[in-house]
This record gives sequence, structure tokens and C-alpha cells, in this order.
Amino acid sequence: MGRDLYRDADQFYELRKAKRNRGRFFEALSRIRTCSATSEDINLLNSRSQNEQSSRGGSRLSASVHIFGTNREVRRHNDKALIRDCSATDSRGKKKRTCRAWTHVSLSKQVVKHQDAAAKRSAIRSCLSRTQRTSSKEKFVPNALCMYTGMRVMLQENTCVEIGLFNGATGKIVKMYAPESVDPHETAAEAVDRMSSPNALVVMPVVLVQLDEHCYRGPSVLAGLPRVIAISAICKRIQAPLSATIHQLPLVQANAFTVHKTQALTLKSVAIDGSNFCAPASWYVALSRVRSLEDITLLSPLTRYGIERSKRFTTDVGAHIEEFKKRFSTPTSTRSDITSSDSEEDDMAA
Repeated sequence: MGRDLYRDADQFYELRKAKRNRGRFFEALSRIRTCSATSEDINLLNSRSQNEQSSRGGSRLSASVHIFGTNREVRRHNDKALIRDCSATDSRGKKKRTCRAWTHVSLSKQVVKHQDAAAKRSAIRSCLSRTQRTSSKEKFVPNALCMYTGMRVMLQENTCVEIGLFNGATGKIVKMYAPESVDPHETAAEAVDRMSSPNALVVMPVVLVQLDEHCYRGPSVLAGLPRVIAISAICKRIQAPLSATIHQLPLVQANAFTVHKTQALTLKSVAIDGSNFCAPASWYVALSRVRSLEDITLLSPLTRYGIERSKRFTTDVGAHIEEFKKRFSTPTSTRSDITSSDSEEDDMAA
């Protein structure tokens, strides 16, 4: 019944007028979207390659949002950007003041009951050293989030989608608040010792983030700045590597995105590395995030092979969709007849 109601209420809309792109750039993107790009289109887009721009006097790579095909590439780039930004000095010769917020781990009573102090520290250490995998059902943020005022961050939880607090909303850190007992430069060993002590309190900083204009549509917690929200730690339960409750800030650094995270965003400038794009139309999604061709830097060239691979993939997906429609477009009476006949055959076989 639910399937039939969903089919009756489902509607599709085709957008025929582009609002973001114009001119020759828009025409090339349209052919990229349908996997029918010409050699002229590919040459036009490849004119924005990193080598071409370097020969013309450099590019704006450091200020551009980087787009990759995998989470591993995103994390690697964000780590490098964090080291770069924290190593740089301002006009007064001072470096940025950073704060490290470790995920707080509280082991379950069943785990603690059979462990001594050394085993408890080892268990907490194993929870803090767990790896982040894209195939895992658990969406973990980093075990230690290093922050500084002005850093670009991305929300990792759907808090209130109606006003723009969704997984993927971006902004910059305005302020950070924490009790005096919080050590902003706590090491992993110090964090493990603190969490393994009896009756350890969950002490996490509260971060004020000014979300981007295209994301948030709600009120601000600061009178002088719009779109500022307060983000505190969230609580989750994990079962691997041990049963525990964790508290962590639902934020990650946002100097880079995977291509699917950039959907529906309009960005000022992008640097695209499509060497690991595997889904169809990934190139179109990445290229169409900006308004003009001059706002793009290609870190890997667009090739005819990539277009043809997406075209073959799109054809296969289209065939599966048509087969799915034929299977579920059978009238209800016919499906009930098929079900009853199948049950009769099962009774005869029994």
C-alpha cells in the first residue's frame, strides 16, 4: 500500500532555465551533463588546468574550495590545510591560537566491570584510534578536532533541515567557549588519562559558527552577526571496537568536499581533482558550482575516456530503471493474481 501511495504522490520537474551559468560555459556544461561533450568543450574546460593557469601568472588555489572524488582525499587535503594555516603568521608576527577538542569516551558498565585501570586506558585508547571508513554505517567525525577562529567548518548532522541545519552546511568559526578545566592543547595520552579516571566529567567546548548565507535561515545567537549558531557536543553509542558512549562536536574542517557534498551549492571558486570521479555526472556537478569558467582550476584534466565511461554507466543505469518501472507498473489486481497463483503453487509443492 505504501508503495502505491508513493507512486501516486511522486512528481518530477525539469528545470529548463539555468540561473547560475551563462554563455559558452553553460553550453559546454549542458553537453557534459548528457555525456555528449565535443572536443571543443573538453579543450575549453581544460584551459582552466593548473598548468595553464601557472603559465599565465598563478592561480587562487589556497582560497578555492577543493573538490575530490573520495573522502580519503578530502581528509588528506584538510589536514595539510590545517597545518598550513596554523603555521602562518599574521601582520603582527603571531600564529593562530588553536584549540583541540578530543572525543570523550565513556565505556559501558559491562566493559568497565571486568577491567583494571591499565586495561581501561587501553580500551579508551583503542576507541580514540578507530579509523574513519566510508563503507561504515557509523558516521564518525575526527577523534580530535583542531580548531581556530576563522576556520571553515562543515556540520556533520541533520539537526533541523527546515531552517538549513543539515549535514553539509558550511560556515566559519566565530568564537570558542570552554571551562577553565579544558586544556586547549591536550595530547592523546593526557586525554586518555582524564577519561579513564573515576567519575570523569564530559567537558567539551561550545563553538559559535556563522553559517553561510545559502545554508541557514534561522535566528542568530549574536546581535551583531547574522546566522550565528552555537554548536555543542552530541552523544552517540558505538559497539566497535568496544561498547561505549561518545561525545563529540559534529564538525569537520571544510577546505575541501567530496563532489556529492557540493550539490546545490554556489561557490566563489573551486579547484577540482576528478582523478577519482566514478559516478556519472560527477564532472558536471563539480564544474557547475561556480558562475563562470574563470572561477575554476582543474587539478586533473577532463578526458574523453572519463566522458565515455560516464556515458556507459548512465546507459546501464537507465536500463535498470526501465526494468524497475516495468516490474512495478503492473496493476494491483494482476499483482494479487500473481501472488495468489504463487501461493497455490507453494501449497501444491508442499
